[in-house]
Amino acid sequence: LFYHWGNLGAERRTSRLPRISRFAAPPRPAARLSKAIIALSRHPPSARTTGVQRAVLARPGARKDMEVTMKPENNQLAKDWLNSSFPVMLPITKKGRSFVVTLRPITKSDAAGFTETVIRNKEMFEDTIPWLADTEPWLVRSYISIWEADQKEKAGLHLLIETQDGRVQGVVNMHTIDWGRSTAHMGYWLSSEVQGMGIATEAVNWLTNFALTTMQLDHVDISTRVDNLKSRAVAERAGFILRPEIEDTEWVPNQDSTNYTQVPLCVYIRSADRTPKYPLHLARPNFFYATITNPSSRIHLSL
Repeated sequence: LFYHWGNLGAERRTSRLPRISRFAAPPRPAARLSKAIIALSRHPPSARTTGVQRAVLARPGARKDMEVTMKPENNQLAKDWLNSSFPVMLPITKKGRSFVVTLRPITKSDAAGFTETVIRNKEMFEDTIPWLADTEPWLVRSYISIWEADQKEKAGLHLLIETQDGRVQGVVNMHTIDWGRSTAHMGYWLSSEVQGMGIATEAVNWLTNFALTTMQLDHVDISTRVDNLKSRAVAERAGFILRPEIEDTEWVPNQDSTNYTQVPLCVYIRSADRTPKYPLHLARPNFFYATITNPSSRIHLSL
């Protein structure tokens, strides 16, 4: 499974998030809810305040260079992206077969289809994305409420990948958009039954072009685990360049979410063909995911 979504478990927030509060420890029942908490943390809600929206992606005293500006600048195209750009009909030709997939922002009405896709791929997710294997309808509805708010405030863009039969088959998203640095962080996953058909590569390529042209961002980042060869292949086919000078890791929980292991990441970048607002080493700091997936910086669902 080619997949990587980071979380935005900010230790400090200047905003109020719908249906979310912070706890020193997961509420009960711990086993199921702690998995739900990790699931939510890997689909980050954005900071939401009036004026300039910011989230500091670290514990108190974090470096200034880890601050993320969530509010878009006065870019009319960026302001209108949901109204004018979607749905997108994406033609794909692979091995002599031609078909069309649809990319569109997720909404609350997609909860049932999203959950059905996850259940259909439960065995695959148990090996690759364990928290997603435990997703239930009530959790999906909570996620979607947060994703919709992200999209409304231009802090994230979460697109379903839908095949011609109307079935949800995956997601491609910009889970964190840093307007201050003009950088987006991208993730994607695809149902096992439609892998190997070129869908992920085309979806990633389209969304990257959209970010660099319509949204006028300077950089798009795909960070994936070193051993996730399918995800790395998608990034490379979509024109991303491996940047070994950018160091990063991800904190990965064990099954009961009590211990964590730091897993090294490969950082891939694709940049616009223009002078960026910031050079890459400032636009995409080292250890971005190590900071935001730190187990001491997690958010929790309210019961």
